[in-house]
Amino acid sequence: MNEGNVILSVFVDLKRAFETLDRNILIKKLERYGVKSSALRKIKYLGVVLDPSLTFCHHVDYLCKKIGKKVGFFYRISGVLSRNTKLLIYTTIILPHFTYCSSLLIACNKEDICRLQILQNKCMRIILKCNRFTHVDHMLKELKWLTVEQCIHQANLVLIYNIIKETLPAYFKNNLTRRADMHSYDVRSKENYNIEF
Repeated sequence: MNEGNVILSVFVDLKRAFETLDRNILIKKLERYGVKSSALRKIKYLGVVLDPSLTFCHHVDYLCKKIGKKVGFFYRISGVLSRNTKLLIYTTIILPHFTYCSSLLIACNKEDICRLQILQNKCMRIILKCNRFTHVDHMLKELKWLTVEQCIHQANLVLIYNIIKETLPAYFKNNLTRRADMHSYDVRSKENYNIEF
């Protein structure tokens, strides 16, 4: 500032910007100022990382990092804990990350589901004090757990059941149409539903 130079700083909270502006307008303006659009391709909203193609691969990356840190801590303290205490810690600290919005993970590819399954396997080995060669089916049966993929399918089935039984708001059911309402043919699948997007 000695030679008449002026320094200007602009602080922008981009989380709030995404809520108030049209996304395309915001991206164009930010690109004009040198921010690459590749940095804006994913958004974290209510704890879920959304990407434009809705593959949720970035969300799985986010989950793996978050769960991985907790599994490492869980492993370090597990030596002095009883099995019931380990189960309690798992169900209160780690399991909610697997179950929160898990119905969205139906769109993930098998590799991403396998990454989450590996983390669940590590937790099972910590709880049961098993070595890494112990078969996963044995541990699942011992703990009476479902695999990650089975949990995702269960979450989707519960969601669909609640939509059909109308325990959720009406706008959920507005996207479902019974096949019997679409045509008058008497077929076996007339009680099935179609999802409209």
